Amino acid sequence: MMGVAAMVRDLQRIAPNGIREEEFLSAHTTLAIGGPADVMVCPTNLREAVATMQYVGARSVSCHVLGCGSNLLVHDDGVRGVVLKTPPALNLLRLGGGEDVRLMVQAGTSLREVLRFCLTHGLQGIERLAGIPASVGGAVAMNAGVYDCTIGGHVRRVLAFDRGALSPRYIFADECGFGYRSSVFLAPDAPVILAAELGLSRGCREEIARIMRERLEVREARHPWRDRSAGSVFRNPDGYSAGSLIEQAGLKGVRRGDALISPMHANFIVNAGTASADDVRRLIDEVRTAVWQSFGIELVPEVRLWGFDETDA
Repeated sequence: MMGVAAMVRDLQRIAPNGIREEEFLSAHTTLAIGGPADVMVCPTNLREAVATMQYVGARSVSCHVLGCGSNLLVHDDGVRGVVLKTPPALNLLRLGGGEDVRLMVQAGTSLREVLRFCLTHGLQGIERLAGIPASVGGAVAMNAGVYDCTIGGHVRRVLAFDRGALSPRYIFADECGFGYRSSVFLAPDAPVILAAELGLSRGCREEIARIMRERLEVREARHPWRDRSAGSVFRNPDGYSAGSLIEQAGLKGVRRGDALISPMHANFIVNAGTASADDVRRLIDEVRTAVWQSFGIELVPEVRLWGFDETDA
């Protein structure tokens, strides 16, 4: 890989106000865990983001793309190469002339901000996602959702950076491969989401607010949202609740170092102090082993791992 100093000089020409060297990713993840990135690039717009990815792609420099830092465990030694933090922005493509509304949202925008915008403008469709801690890019890639609503069901097209062609292109909904906590954007070397166009409709603000309030109340009552966590650690196996399986295996409340399986919901691992990535990783492995030995069910992690060689993505 090319030298870091030379890379920094080049990247400063692309994003002059957004270059940080040896930036600790613990400051950018909801678990508050993670060592330094060689270089973090925080572009102020899509032009700078695209130019950064073209630069690293042409030189085969490792590049990790970061949204709001949920669903992510970063190794204590950090990651090599570049971490690109996606910029936020919302743009209404069409608001008026009928019930159908298109909202283009850049990948770095938090889902919370999008929902606030929808409430203000009386736009319905994704209000049931209230309380999910994610950026739009991460939410689309993971097809974030609940039992009666997924964001993939409202995506019309995605603007993504093609790593092979080194240029942006549109990917339409039927090409996105949306499934349970999955999409084509999770594959190795998959296109990087830059923005997503959501299909929404006009609705009653009072009703939108009521649904959002109810969903937030349920999440606050059942999930440890006041604690530092990465969100749900494992996907729910077909016909089962991952949290219930972990609890039945006797692991609810188990602690390794400062990593704790939440006493409120067993599918959450929280940072109860100064937990290391190794503490969390040990708990993940312990949970998978215990559930397999108890029930013969393999839990698949939902959380992404950076800096761990066999799963780095």
